[in-house]
Formats: sequence, C-alpha cells, structure tokens
Amino acid sequence: MTHLLSDRTVLDLVEHIYAAGCDPDQWKTFVDRVHEAVPGSAFSVHLAIEGTHLSGSAAGIPPEQIESYFAHYHTVNPYNDLFRKIPVGQVHTVSGLVPEGWLDRHVFYHEWLKPAGDLKCGTGMVIARDSRRLLRLSFDLPYRLAHLEKPAAELVGRLGPHLARAFEVNERLGAASAAEATLEAMIGRVDGAAILVSAGGKVVMMNAPGEALARSGSLIRISKGEGRLSFSNPDDDGAYAGLLQTALDSAARGGPLVFRAAGDPAGAAVTVLPLRAVSSFAASRASAMALVVVRTGEKAQELPQDAMRSLYRLTAAESDVASLIASGRSVAEIAETLEVSKVTVRNQLAAAMGKMGVNRQAELVAAVAALSVRLR
Repeated sequence: MTHLLSDRTVLDLVEHIYAAGCDPDQWKTFVDRVHEAVPGSAFSVHLAIEGTHLSGSAAGIPPEQIESYFAHYHTVNPYNDLFRKIPVGQVHTVSGLVPEGWLDRHVFYHEWLKPAGDLKCGTGMVIARDSRRLLRLSFDLPYRLAHLEKPAAELVGRLGPHLARAFEVNERLGAASAAEATLEAMIGRVDGAAILVSAGGKVVMMNAPGEALARSGSLIRISKGEGRLSFSNPDDDGAYAGLLQTALDSAARGGPLVFRAAGDPAGAAVTVLPLRAVSSFAASRASAMALVVVRTGEKAQELPQDAMRSLYRLTAAESDVASLIASGRSVAEIAETLEVSKVTVRNQLAAAMGKMGVNRQAELVAAVAALSVRLR
C-alpha cells in the first residue's frame, strides 16, 4: 500500500495530530484516521501525564478485547519488558525485536493477540517516557499483513516528530488547565472581592464578590474594551497602579502591599498580593500576576492566619508564631503561651520567615500586617 507514505496521507494525519495536541479528545479521531489508512490493522496511542486526565485510544481492536487486556492480560504482555528498553524516539518493529516463533511460546499471544486478530506483526515508537509521563504508539498488524510492517514503520517515523510536539502541547495545556482550576478555587475561597490581574493590569478572573463590586462601580471598574481593573477614585487608582507595579517588579521577593481606599467612607483595605507565594501557578503563565483583594468593614481590620498558611504554605505552628511576633510578643512570651521551648519558637519563626521570603522580624511584621486577605 504505497498510499501509506504519500505526502497527502502524511499531511492529513499531521493535521489531526496537531488538532489532538490542542484537544486531547481528538486523539481518537487521529487513531481512527490511521486505522482507515490500513484496514485490518490495529492502531493505538497511549498517553499519560501525571496530574492530568489524558488516556489512550485504539482502533481496530474489539472493545471487549481492550477491556480484557486491562483487566487480565496487561501484566503478562511479554512486550512490556522490551518496550522499556527501547530508546525514546526510535522506531521499532516486531520482526526487529524478536525472532520468528518467539511469540508462539507466550500465553499472551494465544489468549489475547490471536483472538484480537492474530496481531503477530507491527511497529511502534515511544515518543516520551520518564517518571511522570508516557506517550507510546503501537501499529499492530495481523500476520497476513506482515508485508506492511516496513512501510508502517516508515510512516511512524515520519509522524514521530509531530507527535512529540503535540504531546508537549498537551502537557503544557494540561498544566495550565490544572493551574487555572486551582487559581479559581483559591480565589473563590477569598473572603472579600478578589480580582486576579496580569502584569498589564488586565483582569484574568474574579470571584463573585469581585464581580458584584465591579458592577456597582462604587470602588472599582473594569474597562469594557481592554478589561483592565481601575479604581473609581483617582487617588485610589494612583495608589493601586503604584502598588501593582511594585508588587510585580518584586514578585521574586516581595510580600503583600496594602492601602486604604479614600473612595470608601469606611476605609476599605486594598491588598495587592504578588503570586510569588504560589509560584507553581505563576510558572504556568506567560507573565507575572497579582491578586487584588478589597475588603470592607470589620474584615478590613482582621489579621488572618489561615491566609498565611494557604499562601505561604506555613504550618499551623509557624503561622501561630508569625502572628504572635507581628502582634508584638517576644519569643519568651510566645513559648510560654504555646507551652513550647524557646528553641522550638525560634525554629518555627525561622521556618516561617524563610517561606515568606523575609530576613528580619521587622519585614515579617510588615508582611503580616499587610496581609488582609482571608480565605474562607
């Protein structure tokens, strides 16, 4: 079947590969297209990325056979040990891996491969393989189509680089989706109006109180064209712009920054928090971001320990010590209050300061005092 290697066939398959790179649900379409090119074959793609929900797809193998494979036969597949030794990116063929007659000695062939279509020949490639991810494709051929093993291997070789790039896109999009879901959950738990903004001041997402505050226009506004956050009061807007720039410039070290909104008679507390504290989120984004939280009334005066634990990954003991230090208590007084030794207090204080990125107790006090964000 010379059409296997035609430019038209390859281009069609490459188009489907990149569609699957953008949407993992499209891998099934790609697999089906390969199977259509070689009727009677079995083609499968197995994808696994730690922390995502990618899965495999197959065509040309009856569903009941696939079910029985994962239920009973995957542990006795004699190819497993061979596949682990094949270098990433290298096209392999069954005839090149094992001598003729080798497969006949295995139960796996007689009880699974033969009933599935006498899949004795084939080719494949491991696109990516490490401790947290795997992409492998297999082109299984019945013995009667053994003559197609070589052209199928050439096709796999031509598609391999495109598959690798598509898999990388899958991985990056998966990480970004997971980060976005985590950010949404975190912002949804903020007790107050919370708005996530990019380095350019554009709104990335808001919680429900943030949306309500923006609609009211009493303190903040979101421009219709560019989607930028601004404050209704000019003085507040100037203060916000300055703190946002400072927060983003110091994202590698700085803590939360706060000002009192002149446009609110009750003196709403506005906190600008660089996402340094949750750098795993920022790492999945193209630019730095900041969380803007507006809290009014009594909430603006609270000193939240749970925010420190959530944002700086402090233990309960570390956040207790940091809060007590910020309130003016000495190490000896804290030790007595918590009924622990002064050595323990100093160790917990040092751990808290390290996680918060401060070097002096004065910096710790300033960071805690500014942290008006409280998570529900």
